[in-house]
Amino acid sequence: MAEREADWQWDLEPDHWIELFLTDAGLSYVGWDYTCQSGGGYTAGFQSREQFLERGPIAEMPEEIAAQVRARIEGAPRGHAVTIELAGPTPDELHLQLDDQPISLTRTTRLFAGSLCAGPHALSGVLLYPGADARGRRNAKRFELCFEVDGPRALAVDESTLAPRWEA
Repeated sequence: MAEREADWQWDLEPDHWIELFLTDAGLSYVGWDYTCQSGGGYTAGFQSREQFLERGPIAEMPEEIAAQVRARIEGAPRGHAVTIELAGPTPDELHLQLDDQPISLTRTTRLFAGSLCAGPHALSGVLLYPGADARGRRNAKRFELCFEVDGPRALAVDESTLAPRWEA
Protein backbone atom coordinates (compact mmCIF):
# COMPACT_ATOMS: atom_id res chain seq x y z
CA MET A 1 0.00 0.00 0.00
CA ALA A 2 2.32 2.78 1.22
CA GLU A 3 5.46 3.20 -0.82
CA ARG A 4 8.35 5.03 0.74
CA GLU A 5 8.97 8.29 -1.05
CA ALA A 6 12.05 9.16 0.98
CA ASP A 7 13.78 8.28 4.21
CA TRP A 8 16.25 9.88 6.59
CA GLN A 9 18.27 8.72 9.60
CA TRP A 10 20.05 10.56 12.41
CA ASP A 11 21.80 9.65 15.65
CA LEU A 12 20.46 10.66 19.05
CA GLU A 13 23.55 9.17 20.69
CA PRO A 14 25.92 6.30 19.85
CA ASP A 15 23.87 3.13 19.24
CA HIS A 16 20.55 5.04 19.39
CA TRP A 17 19.08 6.56 16.23
CA ILE A 18 15.83 7.55 14.51
CA GLU A 19 14.73 6.55 11.03
CA LEU A 20 12.07 8.66 9.32
CA PHE A 21 10.01 7.28 6.44
CA LEU A 22 7.88 9.57 4.26
CA THR A 23 4.94 7.83 2.56
CA ASP A 24 1.55 8.86 1.24
CA ALA A 25 0.12 8.06 4.70
CA GLY A 26 2.51 10.50 6.42
CA LEU A 27 5.75 10.44 8.38
CA SER A 28 6.70 7.39 10.45
CA TYR A 29 9.43 7.77 13.06
CA VAL A 30 11.11 4.49 14.04
CA GLY A 31 13.68 4.45 16.83
CA TRP A 32 16.51 1.99 17.29
CA ASP A 33 18.14 1.84 20.71
CA TYR A 34 20.98 -0.56 21.51
CA THR A 35 22.24 1.32 24.57
CA CYS A 36 20.55 -1.11 26.97
CA GLN A 37 20.19 -4.86 27.23
CA SER A 38 16.53 -4.84 26.14
CA GLY A 39 17.19 -2.50 23.21
CA GLY A 40 15.83 -2.75 19.72
CA GLY A 41 13.31 -1.06 17.48
CA TYR A 42 10.34 0.96 18.67
CA THR A 43 7.66 3.20 17.19
CA ALA A 44 8.81 6.73 17.90
CA GLY A 45 5.77 8.45 16.37
CA PHE A 46 3.65 9.23 13.34
CA GLN A 47 2.30 12.45 11.90
CA SER A 48 0.50 13.50 8.75
CA ARG A 49 2.24 15.70 6.23
CA GLU A 50 -0.01 18.58 7.26
CA GLN A 51 0.92 18.15 10.94
CA PHE A 52 4.61 18.31 10.06
CA LEU A 53 4.13 21.52 8.05
CA GLU A 54 2.01 23.11 10.80
CA ARG A 55 3.90 21.99 13.93
CA GLY A 56 7.29 20.72 12.81
CA PRO A 57 8.81 17.34 13.70
CA ILE A 58 7.50 15.36 16.67
CA ALA A 59 10.91 13.93 17.49
CA GLU A 60 14.29 15.56 17.97
CA MET A 61 15.55 16.17 14.43
CA PRO A 62 18.58 17.99 12.98
CA GLU A 63 17.60 21.29 11.29
CA GLU A 64 19.08 20.26 7.92
CA ILE A 65 16.93 17.10 7.84
CA ALA A 66 13.82 19.06 8.90
CA ALA A 67 14.46 21.47 6.00
CA GLN A 68 14.81 18.55 3.54
CA VAL A 69 11.58 16.95 4.79
CA ARG A 70 9.69 20.25 4.57
CA ALA A 71 10.97 20.88 1.01
CA ARG A 72 10.00 17.35 -0.05
CA ILE A 73 6.47 17.68 1.37
CA GLU A 74 5.91 21.18 -0.03
CA GLY A 75 7.10 20.06 -3.48
CA ALA A 76 4.88 16.96 -3.62
CA PRO A 77 1.42 16.91 -5.15
CA ARG A 78 -1.34 17.09 -2.54
CA GLY A 79 -3.63 14.14 -1.92
CA HIS A 80 -7.25 14.27 -0.80
CA ALA A 81 -8.12 15.48 2.69
CA VAL A 82 -9.21 12.46 4.77
CA THR A 83 -10.37 12.32 8.38
CA ILE A 84 -10.97 9.00 10.16
CA GLU A 85 -12.92 9.20 13.43
CA LEU A 86 -13.91 6.50 15.88
CA ALA A 87 -17.59 6.72 16.84
CA GLY A 88 -18.05 5.51 20.40
CA PRO A 89 -16.09 5.45 23.65
CA THR A 90 -12.56 6.81 23.69
CA PRO A 91 -9.90 4.09 24.03
CA ASP A 92 -6.99 4.48 26.47
CA GLU A 93 -4.52 3.48 23.77
CA LEU A 94 -4.69 2.91 20.04
CA HIS A 95 -2.03 0.93 18.17
CA LEU A 96 -2.73 1.27 14.46
CA GLN A 97 -1.25 0.76 11.05
CA LEU A 98 -2.31 2.96 8.15
CA ASP A 99 -0.99 1.55 4.89
CA ASP A 100 1.61 -0.43 6.85
CA GLN A 101 2.85 2.66 8.73
CA PRO A 102 2.63 2.40 12.55
CA ILE A 103 0.62 4.95 14.54
CA SER A 104 0.38 4.92 18.35
CA LEU A 105 -2.13 7.26 19.99
CA THR A 106 -3.62 7.77 23.44
CA ARG A 107 -7.10 8.88 24.52
CA THR A 108 -8.46 10.12 21.21
CA THR A 109 -11.16 9.22 18.73
CA ARG A 110 -9.37 10.85 15.78
CA LEU A 111 -7.49 8.03 14.10
CA PHE A 112 -6.13 10.08 11.20
CA ALA A 113 -6.39 13.57 9.73
CA GLY A 114 -4.32 14.38 6.70
CA SER A 115 -4.05 13.81 2.99
CA LEU A 116 -4.06 10.48 1.16
CA CYS A 117 -3.68 9.82 -2.53
CA ALA A 118 -6.58 8.40 -4.50
CA GLY A 119 -6.86 4.63 -4.40
CA PRO A 120 -7.13 1.79 -1.89
CA HIS A 121 -5.92 2.13 1.69
CA ALA A 122 -5.92 -0.11 4.77
CA LEU A 123 -6.28 0.73 8.46
CA SER A 124 -5.86 -1.94 11.12
CA GLY A 125 -4.91 -2.22 14.75
CA VAL A 126 -6.04 -2.69 18.30
CA LEU A 127 -8.03 -0.38 20.58
CA LEU A 128 -7.36 -0.76 24.33
CA TYR A 129 -10.11 0.12 26.81
CA PRO A 130 -10.02 0.05 30.64
CA GLY A 131 -10.52 -3.44 32.04
CA ALA A 132 -13.37 -4.47 34.27
CA ASP A 133 -11.88 -7.59 35.84
CA ALA A 134 -10.18 -7.83 39.23
CA ARG A 135 -6.71 -7.91 37.66
CA GLY A 136 -7.34 -4.71 35.73
CA ARG A 137 -6.63 -6.28 32.37
CA ARG A 138 -7.65 -4.06 29.51
CA ASN A 139 -10.27 -4.94 26.95
CA ALA A 140 -8.83 -5.09 23.45
CA LYS A 141 -10.75 -4.69 20.21
CA ARG A 142 -8.92 -5.63 17.05
CA PHE A 143 -9.99 -4.44 13.63
CA GLU A 144 -8.98 -4.30 10.02
CA LEU A 145 -10.67 -2.33 7.28
CA CYS A 146 -9.97 -1.34 3.73
CA PHE A 147 -11.32 1.80 2.12
CA GLU A 148 -11.07 3.68 -1.16
CA VAL A 149 -10.20 7.36 -1.45
CA ASP A 150 -11.59 9.15 -4.49
CA GLY A 151 -11.89 12.67 -3.08
CA PRO A 152 -12.04 14.54 0.23
CA ARG A 153 -13.79 12.32 2.78
CA ALA A 154 -14.59 11.75 6.42
CA LEU A 155 -14.66 8.11 7.51
CA ALA A 156 -16.57 7.19 10.65
CA VAL A 157 -15.66 3.85 12.21
CA ASP A 158 -18.31 2.42 14.52
CA GLU A 159 -16.49 0.98 17.54
CA SER A 160 -18.98 -1.83 18.16
CA THR A 161 -18.92 -3.25 14.65
CA LEU A 162 -15.78 -1.49 13.44
CA ALA A 163 -17.50 -1.18 10.10
CA PRO A 164 -16.58 1.91 8.09
CA ARG A 165 -19.13 4.26 6.60
CA TRP A 166 -18.34 7.28 4.46
CA GLU A 167 -19.93 10.59 5.35
CA ALA A 168 -20.40 13.39 2.85
